[in-house]
Amino acid sequence: MLEIEKGIPMPEHNKKYAKKFPFEKLEIGDSFLVPLAADKSPSSIYSAISQARKRLNIALTSARVEGGVRVWRISLPLPSQEGQ
Repeated sequence: MLEIEKGIPMPEHNKKYAKKFPFEKLEIGDSFLVPLAADKSPSSIYSAISQARKRLNIALTSARVEGGVRVWRISLPLPSQEGQ
Protein backbone atom coordinates (compact mmCIF):
# COMPACT_ATOMS: atom_id res chain seq x y z
CA MET A 1 0.00 0.00 0.00
CA LEU A 2 1.25 3.50 -0.84
CA GLU A 3 1.79 5.92 2.02
CA ILE A 4 0.00 9.28 1.84
CA GLU A 5 2.25 12.17 2.84
CA LYS A 6 1.34 15.76 3.65
CA GLY A 7 3.32 18.96 3.18
CA ILE A 8 5.63 17.79 0.38
CA PRO A 9 6.21 20.78 -1.97
CA MET A 10 5.81 20.26 -5.70
CA PRO A 11 8.94 20.65 -7.83
CA GLU A 12 9.24 23.91 -9.72
CA HIS A 13 9.98 22.36 -13.13
CA ASN A 14 6.78 23.79 -14.67
CA LYS A 15 7.97 27.31 -13.94
CA LYS A 16 10.90 27.02 -16.33
CA TYR A 17 8.74 28.16 -19.27
CA ALA A 18 7.60 31.21 -17.33
CA LYS A 19 11.25 32.15 -16.90
CA LYS A 20 12.31 31.19 -20.41
CA PHE A 21 9.40 32.75 -22.33
CA PRO A 22 7.58 35.90 -21.12
CA PHE A 23 4.03 34.72 -21.89
CA GLU A 24 2.58 36.26 -18.70
CA LYS A 25 3.94 39.72 -19.56
CA LEU A 26 2.45 39.89 -23.07
CA GLU A 27 -0.40 42.30 -23.73
CA ILE A 28 -2.56 41.99 -26.83
CA GLY A 29 -0.45 42.99 -29.84
CA ASP A 30 2.89 42.34 -28.10
CA SER A 31 5.36 39.80 -29.48
CA PHE A 32 8.78 38.33 -28.83
CA LEU A 33 11.31 36.51 -31.00
CA VAL A 34 12.71 33.15 -29.97
CA PRO A 35 16.07 32.80 -31.76
CA LEU A 36 16.42 29.50 -33.56
CA ALA A 37 19.21 28.15 -35.73
CA ALA A 38 18.10 27.26 -39.26
CA ASP A 39 18.79 23.55 -38.69
CA LYS A 40 16.88 23.33 -35.37
CA SER A 41 13.30 22.20 -34.94
CA PRO A 42 10.88 24.66 -33.31
CA SER A 43 8.80 21.85 -31.76
CA SER A 44 9.74 22.69 -28.15
CA ILE A 45 8.73 26.32 -28.72
CA TYR A 46 5.39 25.27 -30.19
CA SER A 47 4.84 22.94 -27.23
CA ALA A 48 5.54 25.78 -24.78
CA ILE A 49 3.07 28.02 -26.67
CA SER A 50 0.38 25.36 -26.49
CA GLN A 51 0.93 24.87 -22.76
CA ALA A 52 0.86 28.63 -22.12
CA ARG A 53 -2.44 28.98 -24.01
CA LYS A 54 -4.06 26.42 -21.74
CA ARG A 55 -2.35 27.43 -18.49
CA LEU A 56 -2.91 31.18 -18.85
CA ASN A 57 -6.12 31.03 -20.92
CA ILE A 58 -4.75 33.49 -23.49
CA ALA A 59 -4.69 33.55 -27.28
CA LEU A 60 -1.26 33.21 -28.86
CA THR A 61 -0.10 32.73 -32.41
CA SER A 62 3.33 32.22 -33.90
CA ALA A 63 5.18 32.28 -37.19
CA ARG A 64 8.54 31.03 -38.35
CA VAL A 65 10.49 34.15 -39.35
CA GLU A 66 14.06 34.92 -40.27
CA GLY A 67 16.17 34.13 -37.22
CA GLY A 68 13.59 32.11 -35.28
CA VAL A 69 9.98 31.94 -34.22
CA ARG A 70 7.97 35.06 -33.38
CA VAL A 71 5.16 34.70 -30.82
CA TRP A 72 2.27 37.20 -30.56
CA ARG A 73 -0.52 37.58 -28.04
CA ILE A 74 -3.73 38.14 -29.96
CA SER A 75 -7.41 38.65 -29.27
CA LEU A 76 -10.07 36.37 -30.63
CA PRO A 77 -11.62 36.29 -33.11
CA LEU A 78 -8.79 37.14 -35.44
CA PRO A 79 -9.54 40.26 -37.53
CA SER A 80 -9.58 38.18 -40.73
CA GLN A 81 -12.26 35.89 -39.23
CA GLU A 82 -14.76 38.61 -38.23
CA GLY A 83 -18.04 38.55 -40.08
CA GLN A 84 -17.71 34.96 -41.28
